[in-house]
Amino acid sequence: LPNAAQKAEAILSDMLLAYERTGDSSLKPNKISYGAVLAAWARSDEDEAANRAEALVGEVINRYVTGEEESIRPNEVMFNSVIHALSKSKDGDTSSRARRVVAKMWQLYDDGRCPDVRPTTTTYNSLLNCCSDADEALDTLDQMQRAWTQGDETIPHPDVVSFASVI
Repeated sequence: LPNAAQKAEAILSDMLLAYERTGDSSLKPNKISYGAVLAAWARSDEDEAANRAEALVGEVINRYVTGEEESIRPNEVMFNSVIHALSKSKDGDTSSRARRVVAKMWQLYDDGRCPDVRPTTTTYNSLLNCCSDADEALDTLDQMQRAWTQGDETIPHPDVVSFASVI
């Protein structure tokens, strides 16, 4: 659907405004609402999809971390949607942007504020799809393999998708 992600985000904004105006908790956006809009941006072919996804997950983080909104605790799926949107972007810096998203996930996970944002193999597979060249993808896959063979749990282990992404 053309402009589906824009329409989804507009509906999310309408929900938020309606909730703020009425106080009706059934209108209050939650992590499912935000996740659905992020997934729409991840599926979108619109030029601004990656930027909108990054901005929206930034809003979720800010509202959650500041204590403004506990019901929208960020999760790994939200971040994976951002990385997926970046993988489809035509911007030249998607690899570095995706790496910053993964670094933010680790930061939020490591400091204990967001236990549901630990990067997974799916996260790293999406990161592999953002790599700017084969050498960068191979380095990332090698890092995953080394961590796995050494029993290091700080980086998820590769799977068949990881290898196929590099091929």
